[in-house]
Amino acid sequence: MAEVFYDESMSEYTPLYKGVFPAHVKSLSTRDVNLRNGGGKALVYTIEYKLAEETTKVKAKDDKGNEVDCAHMVGKLFKDKGTFLFRDSASFGKNRRYKELTDTLGISLEKVDKDGKTLFKLPDLMDYVDDVKGQAVLVTLDDEKWTNKDGEERKSVKVFSIQSWKDGKSLSSQEMDTSDEDMPF
Repeated sequence: MAEVFYDESMSEYTPLYKGVFPAHVKSLSTRDVNLRNGGGKALVYTIEYKLAEETTKVKAKDDKGNEVDCAHMVGKLFKDKGTFLFRDSASFGKNRRYKELTDTLGISLEKVDKDGKTLFKLPDLMDYVDDVKGQAVLVTLDDEKWTNKDGEERKSVKVFSIQSWKDGKSLSSQEMDTSDEDMPF
């Protein structure tokens, strides 16, 4: 093997900034969870977003309050904190965030009259993957703090909320799949 080196002067740290950024839905996954205290079961939907080219126009503030360019964040992937879909009828009132997510993603909900109440029938988002993938949204990035198994506090940048990106252009699933940089392996 040829000699291999590390050149510290070539190492570039590129911080991830907090704020609102244009993005596209990259992927969607689910997992089943059992709720504490016998609270039933829920599905947790996690969405991964890819920051859009328009991120080059975004300015953010660094830790010192200086305005900084965010062009280096184009194409970065971020996951949200997960959205619960509570399946137990006693927990239906907790599905507000899930309904808001479907509204933001433009998924029409069927209204059902039941026991004198108007309810919204919530679909499985996995049935809408083809409709949702590539959708243009604005994501709010912030630090999520957590503690590792050694008791050390850590933080990760996560998507805390999304909103409609009215002027954003959605990408087709093919555009989302082919817009990734080719991996060298």
